Amino acid sequence: MGRARTAITLLLAALLLAGCMASFAYNRLDWLIPWWVDGYVDLTRDQRQLLKEQLAPTLEWHREDELTHYIVLLDRIEAGLTGPVDAAWVRERIDEMLEAAMRVEDSMISVALDFGATVSDEQIREFLENLREQQEDYEQEATALSDAEYAEDDYENLASVMKRFLGRLSPGQKAILRDASLRLQRFDLAWLEDRSQWLDQLESLLQREPGWQQAVRDAHARRRENRKPEYTARFDHNLGVITQATADVLNDMSDRQRNHAVQEISKIREKIRKLINDRNGSMQADVQG
Repeated sequence: MGRARTAITLLLAALLLAGCMASFAYNRLDWLIPWWVDGYVDLTRDQRQLLKEQLAPTLEWHREDELTHYIVLLDRIEAGLTGPVDAAWVRERIDEMLEAAMRVEDSMISVALDFGATVSDEQIREFLENLREQQEDYEQEATALSDAEYAEDDYENLASVMKRFLGRLSPGQKAILRDASLRLQRFDLAWLEDRSQWLDQLESLLQREPGWQQAVRDAHARRRENRKPEYTARFDHNLGVITQATADVLNDMSDRQRNHAVQEISKIREKIRKLINDRNGSMQADVQG
């Protein structure tokens, strides 16, 4: 449930470390996704192979098209470090990463739906039962977490991300993040309610009546538009707090921290370029591996 509890702070992590995560995860997607499915469904060897084959075009699209967007994003972040930034600049970078994440998510949904047509009714039931069990675990964790513990976890996540990006933080920068964590609103319950409603809808759609795949696509698209006002309000509030805190910390950077950030960005950029340049050989090795 940590991912639900710290959903907004992880947006910041996605922004700052997008390229790093992409370069680390990309060459593992061909086995990470079957493994992830296996966490919910027991697949046969033939099903794992079929899923790999269905994933191959999406992985190639990601390598050929999406990775270049990550480099552009990193370039914009690095350019912003040369002078003062404001919350609007941080929000623009986050929005760019969210848009990229949604493009990947949409592409993976298409793969999942194509693959879902090949599994048995028993496997569908197993999938839904495991999702329900996970939901219960998340809800129990949220209930047991006090507001003070929630705020402390948010602070630790914020500080960890900024330290990864800037190196050691100053007392003033830590104070900025501490204040931000205390002003964040709890998002876990709204997230869990939204997730529970989606599971109810998904369970109905996965009876796989004629036209079910398009119905899932349509429902997923509407889910983003039809979230409850409380969910949207808390999300927007927290995002506003974090973008301002991030701008304040970046504007308080020392020369040493700025150099550290530039070096981190350069490392990430080079990893992504290597993935792009080596796409043919790497893709073949990934699928065969």
